Amino acid sequence: MRALALALPLLAAMTGAAPAQGLDIALDAPPAGAVAPETLAQIRADLAAMSQAVTALRAEMVAAGPQGYEIAGGPGAIERMDAMEAEIARLTGEVERLGQRVETALAEATNRAGDIEFRLCEIDPGCDLGALTTAQMQGGSGMEVLAMPAPVPAAAPAQNPAEQADFSRAVEAMNTADPAGAAAQFAAFATAHPQSPLVPEALYLQGEALAAAGDGTGAGKAWLAAYTAAPEGPRAAPALIGVAGVIAAGGRQAEACTFLAEVGLRYAGSPSATEAENRAAALGCEGGAVPDDAGGG
Repeated sequence: MRALALALPLLAAMTGAAPAQGLDIALDAPPAGAVAPETLAQIRADLAAMSQAVTALRAEMVAAGPQGYEIAGGPGAIERMDAMEAEIARLTGEVERLGQRVETALAEATNRAGDIEFRLCEIDPGCDLGALTTAQMQGGSGMEVLAMPAPVPAAAPAQNPAEQADFSRAVEAMNTADPAGAAAQFAAFATAHPQSPLVPEALYLQGEALAAAGDGTGAGKAWLAAYTAAPEGPRAAPALIGVAGVIAAGGRQAEACTFLAEVGLRYAGSPSATEAENRAAALGCEGGAVPDDAGGG
């Protein structure tokens, strides 16, 4: 009767039914306020364990006969277990759909970043396009670019004093008309503090500093890194606009129009979408479409 006894609190919690009086059941439960599982894999495992517990409960209750039904809570036990199994199945389906959405989003972000890298390489005389293509096929990048940090979690921890001090020094260098020094310091910050919530901002400002120093291609790479670090962050849309500007300056207006149109679609209603629309109009991207006479190869 062990499986039956252990599953009763779960049955009661999910259905609102109270276990039969007089039962003294011990169950190791997580303390109040415990942190919930953080990965889809753990959630799947938990749901599978719950499903197995309900299945074991049903089998043991049937084997125990009338006594099992009584311990489980009476005539409604089967209905409650049916409801539990249906809820577990629903939650499992939701988790699977969420997993598919996450995988699709990651694939799209990876493809978009790779496409931008490829276009930046095309306009950089010093970039080996063949090496880039080979490296991408092997799962890497042949470009000498700043390593892209993992996306910052939505609830990222507050930066520590050392992070803030490093970031402030880079900002100060930028404000004192030292764009090259500022760019180097922002790059160093992102390398030294890859999990900081300030990384996307640092990468974006690195691009601004490189652009001010006359390194358009370097600025494009930094803006690409900023976008990849936080595609939904406040600097994502301006970063894409910056990349589009670099591509347009390299004579590839058609590709620039494509990225400006992406900003309008992905960040519709934002000030950046309006800016992208204005820039697209200046390039001749009618209605966000690529102009017929735009450059590009």
